[in-house]
Amino acid sequence: MKKLSQKWRAWLDTFLTDGKSKISYQKLCDSEGNPLEEDDILFADENLMTGKQTLDVWGLDCRDEEDFLTLDMEGVIPVFDETGNFPIALKTRDGHLAYLKVSRKTKEVLPIHAGCCPVLSVIFIGAPSAGKTVHFLQLCDPAFHDMLARNTTCSFEDDLPSDAVRRKRYEEARADMKNKKILPEPNRKGEVILPYYFYVQRRAGEETRRVLLRLDDIDGEQCTDMEWESKIFQSNIFIITIGADELLAAERGEDVQYTRVIKQLLPRLKVLRQDGEYEVRVMITKCDLLDFTNPYLAPAAENSIEVKDRKIRQTAHETGFDYHVFKKRSRCIQSYLRKECSNFYNNLINAIPAEKLDFCMVASIGEECKDHRYENFKPMFIDEPILSILAKEGLYPVEVPRERPAEEEAGGAVKSARQKFYDAVDRFKDFMGLSDEYDDFMDEDKEDDED
Repeated sequence: MKKLSQKWRAWLDTFLTDGKSKISYQKLCDSEGNPLEEDDILFADENLMTGKQTLDVWGLDCRDEEDFLTLDMEGVIPVFDETGNFPIALKTRDGHLAYLKVSRKTKEVLPIHAGCCPVLSVIFIGAPSAGKTVHFLQLCDPAFHDMLARNTTCSFEDDLPSDAVRRKRYEEARADMKNKKILPEPNRKGEVILPYYFYVQRRAGEETRRVLLRLDDIDGEQCTDMEWESKIFQSNIFIITIGADELLAAERGEDVQYTRVIKQLLPRLKVLRQDGEYEVRVMITKCDLLDFTNPYLAPAAENSIEVKDRKIRQTAHETGFDYHVFKKRSRCIQSYLRKECSNFYNNLINAIPAEKLDFCMVASIGEECKDHRYENFKPMFIDEPILSILAKEGLYPVEVPRERPAEEEAGGAVKSARQKFYDAVDRFKDFMGLSDEYDDFMDEDKEDDED
């Protein structure tokens, strides 16, 4: 038995070395914006986290980190799943499993796939009561994920341990909104709101793309009184939320808060994100308050979703993200803002490169709410902001533009197949943000009509 045990240990040591050589760590930040390196990821289980056990019970020396396992400890086995790159857990030779990942710098629990795949970080920025949190909660709803996954090979999985406090916070708030028709209270000033993570996968042929989708919600006063050291600027994608009620107030000449957000965001973005690796979405919330008979908004009025038997179903993007529909709606919003909020709009396009800027709108509830309650659920366009992000990253199927019947142009000539191909390429470039400059939106609308 002793000889067999020695052979086993020799084989196990070789296995451990081979396992650790598979590591290709994918960087991420914790909730406070601290960049985490490979050795900043600690491992534990519930007993170690709560102090009910120590590493002595596990037969390991504590060394530098009190009651946490590290990847370089002698005698730990890395456990991988299909993602690879970095372990999802560590196991000891005695069978103890450390399945929680913890930030060395903040001691917060990290997502299951931290370090395993790239992080796509999305943050919602906006003044108080802009509607950030309501839309945020919808993005966390399993029913919403089911709608997005239908007719695709995409999957969405909560990537935080089920007992994490932040999961309970959002589940309770979402349950109240969905079942009791009570809107969440505004986030309190200075409230620590930890990010939420989803493990997103999409299989296309033999290839599977994977990403950690990180969603950040912050209180509105952090946006109207923005600090230069704000964690806001660690994100990849900035969604600027503007309530339609504020847009209408601005049209009446009243003071509004969204201009304060933009005034503080743009100069900081220029200085702090000179890497240029970011995108901006301007999202009008509560869009049911807008007048869709307005000539600029009328072409964008057709909803992208419907509610049947209390379930949300996609209509415009049912068979894949239709970027032509999305970009047409985006152009309509741009035309509206350019006309009604000219200085705000011009500040945006002068500060942010065209290929990094898009416009969208949502109505999370679809009716005016009183005392934080609503009666009817009539959402609009709530799938489009996140779909536009996922599709651009190859994480959601894109609907290929269908051939349209040949029509006679003004000169009477039939559009050639070559021209149709060029048109399709132009639309694809437009969606991918490959245009060199902003189009004249009104002329482009005319070209769409001719198509």
